[in-house]
Amino acid sequence: MKFFRKVAFYLPNIGNSWLLAMIFIAGSLAASAFIGALTFLKPGLTLPTWCLYLMSMAVPFFAIWLISNQKWHQAEFYESQGQPVKKVELNKPDFGRMGAPLYLLCAVILTIAASIVIEPLGELIPMPDMFRELFEKAFVNSGLADMIIATCILAPLCEEFLCRGVMMRGMAANTAPWKAILWAAIIFAFIHLNPWQAIPALLMGLLLGWVYHQSGCIWAAILMHAANNSFSTAMMRIFPDANVDSGTLDLLPAEFKIPAYIGCVILVAAVIFIMHRFGPRKSLKQPLQ
Repeated sequence: MKFFRKVAFYLPNIGNSWLLAMIFIAGSLAASAFIGALTFLKPGLTLPTWCLYLMSMAVPFFAIWLISNQKWHQAEFYESQGQPVKKVELNKPDFGRMGAPLYLLCAVILTIAASIVIEPLGELIPMPDMFRELFEKAFVNSGLADMIIATCILAPLCEEFLCRGVMMRGMAANTAPWKAILWAAIIFAFIHLNPWQAIPALLMGLLLGWVYHQSGCIWAAILMHAANNSFSTAMMRIFPDANVDSGTLDLLPAEFKIPAYIGCVILVAAVIFIMHRFGPRKSLKQPLQ
């Protein structure tokens, strides 16, 4: 798509990435205000979760389109003058000796195992009652199709394009990739606007960023995000009586919790070793070219 070719010329630094995060939050607030106004004018109106999500993403994506278009026109001018122009492709897959099928399978296994390992850290901050009500309304009480579209499809596509595809890629072109991975994960945690999700989102963001940097494949990050959200969605549907903030370990009998946790820790370490050993070798110190 021409849009993604234009995005290759948009390489936001750390400050510009935070500005994009603020634009995202402003878009979310604007969408909430618009929905509130609609509800006031037409009581009883209920919009599907996926529709609300797209509305919150409209403003930052429009901003990215405008800036990318401007950068593309600038690049065309500079190239016509014989001047070099810096760009980094959004998606440039390299799976090393593993090949795409095995690499992506390992990425999915890593995601699910890591989500279980991270669970106890998420419990350090209890879920506020306000967020509990919002989660139950948006996810538990919503239709399955609505939940799948919003959580398992749109969220991975939009958030990975924004946080990894635009922000992290841009920051990695301006500074060391490890800094870009860290800052993208911090912003990813921040834009959730939920302290309860902050630690899990930060740690999962680091994994997503590492895989995107290593493979250069934005679809690998999207697949991991989709696997994480799909796993959570499945647990909610399989165990409808569980609390909205319950983790997978909470659903196991007491005698299986510790062995299951240790097994997941070993699995995460093993998969990371395999991906590092047999996947692409890329420096975490030198900016992307």
